[in-house]
Amino acid sequence: PPLAAEGAATALSLPRSVVDAGRLSSPQLETVAFAIRRFRSSLPDGSRAGYYLGDGTGCGKGRVIAACFWHFWNEGVRRHLWLSVSPDLSEDARRDFRDLGAANVPLATLGSFPYGSITGSGQSGLDAK
Repeated sequence: PPLAAEGAATALSLPRSVVDAGRLSSPQLETVAFAIRRFRSSLPDGSRAGYYLGDGTGCGKGRVIAACFWHFWNEGVRRHLWLSVSPDLSEDARRDFRDLGAANVPLATLGSFPYGSITGSGQSGLDAK
């Protein structure tokens, strides 16, 4: 069943164990709910709204981003892009997904793909399966 963050009225497509096991703190869960609600809205020009997460170091931004991706993955959305300033942060992202229990979500670094065009033919490795 979907999780409902207190005071946010946004159903999240995350397993109950995320809360029961304390994999997200209350502020993190609330941030995920607000971000998901914002992503579902549109701007006046019709483009999708975004969400700015400006928390400081150690607040769990990676965990929140991973939870947002996992929510959308569970909703059937298969294209996500997470950009980081450092290649070392890719291992942190893997850890965040694993710690949430979302080890089934496939992750890849840009360096793991050959140079060339992305065709969408299934040959690039970027197509959802």
